[in-house]
Amino acid sequence: MELLKIITRSTGGDDYIDNAVNYLFDERCVLRQGYGVSPYYPESATTAIKQTTEFWGNQNKNQIIHAILSFSQETAPTPDVAMRKTAEIMEPITKDHLSISGCHSEERAGSLYHTHTVSSTTNINDGTMIHVNNSTIYELAQRVADVTNQPAMLVVENDKKEEWECPKKFLPQSDDEE
Repeated sequence: MELLKIITRSTGGDDYIDNAVNYLFDERCVLRQGYGVSPYYPESATTAIKQTTEFWGNQNKNQIIHAILSFSQETAPTPDVAMRKTAEIMEPITKDHLSISGCHSEERAGSLYHTHTVSSTTNINDGTMIHVNNSTIYELAQRVADVTNQPAMLVVENDKKEEWECPKKFLPQSDDEE
């Protein structure tokens, strides 16, 4: 079963953005990808996210969404496959939101690779925001199941670092089932 974990913080401000992006590139990072930002300069990515949210007046709101995707060994036997799956799953967000992804090599719970994607909640084109609510995260969890063709589970971590596991298991759907 594949896992999507969403970390959302309405507090923490600039420090939280810096910490989230820097965490992607710790010693476990084997691949990285930027969407509208350089994946090789974390400081420039955080600066771009902060400037975009400030430009659109969203700096005092939840500025980022942090998605962690943990893949089974069958789904992502290599870091390249993990990053390709991540790119496809996150595409509805990364197409209009500054984002940065990193793949960690770490064996745990049947997974060899997991990815982190930190995305600005502010749309770079019009300033609208992704609201990190059930609708948004359920759609992402369903994409995990559809892209991997495997069942997916969803975990959400809040400001207090409390985790909630969604009781619903997301199952792959064909296009005609949607």
